Formats: sequence, C-alpha cells, structure tokens
Amino acid sequence: MNRSEKSVFSESPWWQPGGGFGVLVALGTLGAGGLAVVSLAAGSWWVLDLVTPFQLQYAVSLLIAALWFAMRKRWVWLGLAAVLFALPAARVVPCFRSDGNAGHGGSASLRVLSFNVLTSNARCSDVLDWVRKADPDVAFFAEVDPKWEAELEKLRPTLPYHAVIACEDNFGVAVLSKIPLRDTRLISAGDLPTAAIRVELEVAGKPLVVIGAHPPPPLGPGLTRERNQTLVSLANEASENGSALVVMGDFNATPWCDCMRPLYGAGLRDARRGLEFGPTWRRANLIFGIPIDHLLLKGPVSAISCQTGPDLGSDHRPLVADLRL
Repeated sequence: MNRSEKSVFSESPWWQPGGGFGVLVALGTLGAGGLAVVSLAAGSWWVLDLVTPFQLQYAVSLLIAALWFAMRKRWVWLGLAAVLFALPAARVVPCFRSDGNAGHGGSASLRVLSFNVLTSNARCSDVLDWVRKADPDVAFFAEVDPKWEAELEKLRPTLPYHAVIACEDNFGVAVLSKIPLRDTRLISAGDLPTAAIRVELEVAGKPLVVIGAHPPPPLGPGLTRERNQTLVSLANEASENGSALVVMGDFNATPWCDCMRPLYGAGLRDARRGLEFGPTWRRANLIFGIPIDHLLLKGPVSAISCQTGPDLGSDHRPLVADLRL
C-alpha cells in the first residue's frame, strides 16, 4: 500500500469501510453478523434453525473481516466485526476444548463406529471394505433401506450380531456388533417410529447401553418438531440410564444448536471434544460443511481417540472412536 492509499483510508469518513473492496467486506460483515444474531432466536421459528449450524463459517468470515479493517485502520468497522465475531465464537470455541474424557473409563476397550451411509449411495463395496478395515466392535448405520440391509449382511463374518430396521425412506437404522445384543428396542418420537435404536450388551463383564439415532432434518415446522422431540427422548433415556451409555448417530443438529441442550443437560459428554473436531456433513465444502454427526458418552466410559473417516460416497463422513469402560 503506497502513501496516497494510506491517506485515503485515514482521511475518509469514520463510517466508510475504506476502499472499493471495503464495501464488499462491510456487506459480508453485516451478512455473517446478522445471521449470527438472528440464529440466537432459532427456537422461535424453524426457519432460523436453518442458519444456526453455520456458526464456524460466520466466525471465520468475521475474523477475516476484522483483520482486513484493522490493516486499513477502519476502527469503527473493526469494532463492529469484533463484537459480531464474539457471538459465533462463543458457541464454537467450547467444541475445541476437552470435555472431561479422562478419568471416566476403566481398562476394558471398545471401538465404536457411526455412519450415515446415504440411501442412494452406490459405493457399497467401498463402505464394507472400510468398515472391515476399521474393525469396530459395535457399529451404527443410518439410512438403511432393504438394499443396505442386504449389503450389511456381508459383514456377518466380522460383526455377527445384527439389529436392523430397514425402511424404504431415509430412516432405517441398524446396529451391528461383535458382542451379543440383548434387549433391543426402538425409541420413537412423534410420527417417526425409527428415530433411534437402543441395545444393551456386556463388555468385559460391564453393562453398556448403545443408542444409535437419526432424527429428521429441520426442513419444515413438522420435521423440526420431530427432530427436537427425538433429542428430548434421547435425553430422557440418558437421564434414566444407570450404566455406561454411548449415544451416536446423525442428529441433524450441530453441537451449538439449542435442541442439543437437553442432551448435555442429561449429563452426556461430547467424545470428540479435545480429541478431534470438524465437519462430518459436506466436509469438503467450506461453505456448507458442518458437524452434525455425534458421539456422546455418559457414565463410566471415556474416549481415548476419535477420528473422522474418509469420503465413501455418502454426504456424511463416518466417526470411529476407541473407548475405555
């Protein structure tokens, strides 16, 4: 930047963002900041729920804008960008902190896997090959239709115990396990009978409850209500559960969505915090990638590692975690 350009920025009126490109940065600041502000009222109208998941994108956009304004000494705009940045940052930053995994588990080990395979996904053999390589002890799959039910049958040599509810729509669920399953039942919420599947098993003599969930996306008032009711039902299950508990799946909600609060209020801990964090849906898309697949724990169980899997043809990425209980 030459001396004349510095003079233009320093002498322009306080309310101007500075330079021709500054107008675009200012509009981006107002857009990202405005969406961050209105998302605070997501509980009052389902449409606002659709803009809530993108807090990380808002935070990054506002941080870049703040740096741009700082370099050009546009102090008023810098202050506005900084204040607006604080809103999404306050919701996102806790996801990068440890959530207290240490000290909750014992010496018994368990590897769990969660994956929304996508009903229309044609890369079935790639998925099965990767699951065999990941070698989970317990795996949950969402969007299991009759085609995927038949494909998952091919995993019986390594995961012989199956609890599968295949559906023609996108809400079939399945739990596959190396360990015998007992007391398998569905958790329903609203009009969706297959909102979640609950199984009990025993690991090294210790009882464990595993719940795999796939509530609907918030694409309308009815579906938003169904999703929220499902998450409340999961929270109720967690509150009543007295043994180690793992709740995993595609929740169609990010950790900072209001609808997730009942789960955290029921004592569930996010296993990814302090270990690994990032988008699981549209992961490669910088604009729309968001973390809506979860692995939550309660009781005497902790995660010692957690990883996001590769692109296997689904719009989701799988999650794999090593647990101790």
